[in-house]
Amino acid sequence: MFDVVIFDESSQADVRGVNIAYLGKKLLVVGDPEQISPISFLKQDDVVGLIGKHLANIRHSEHFSITSSFFDIAEVKMSERVMLLEHFRSVEEIIGFSNKLSYNGRLETLRYPQPKWQLKPVLEAVHVSNGFMNLNNQVNEPEAEAIVEKLAEMLKDPKYDERDNEKGGTRPTTFGVTTLLGNDQGKFITNLIRQKISEEEIEKRKIIAGNPYAFQGD
Repeated sequence: MFDVVIFDESSQADVRGVNIAYLGKKLLVVGDPEQISPISFLKQDDVVGLIGKHLANIRHSEHFSITSSFFDIAEVKMSERVMLLEHFRSVEEIIGFSNKLSYNGRLETLRYPQPKWQLKPVLEAVHVSNGFMNLNNQVNEPEAEAIVEKLAEMLKDPKYDERDNEKGGTRPTTFGVTTLLGNDQGKFITNLIRQKISEEEIEKRKIIAGNPYAFQGD
């Protein structure tokens, strides 16, 4: 047993994280309930059936589902809560939407890139007028093709050549492509990238495509 156990990234742990709670006399749970839920390969209906069968007499048993994180479960019992308000990861133009939607504008953005490395506009919307999702899988081919064409165009643009290196000097600009459509779209975009862009360039630019789970913590 430990006197204190600090449970980090508890929003990314499912109900099995409860086991860790038994290792400490006191528990400090760190997480963000507004993050994406823990990934699970189980069916929600199956889990609900098991809860009804085996945990019917347990208080708050509805929280022991695959959609609940350990942070959600901890909130049921823990009344004291401290919200960290300083945000270092994203610039205001990017985190601003989430700040208003999920945090009531309470986050204080403390990341200010050097003017010479700023890319403007920070956000740019591109409308793919002929986009549609296939019925047999979660793939939007026109949208994926437009994304990869745009990526190939950006790789040739001088303003995306070099960035500041944290250790001094410069490094190639890196690219991440995230999709909210699901795994199928992420795989489809990845395959298109490999067809249109050389492996050398992919490696140099650290080009990755995937759903939000592929980028959690980055």
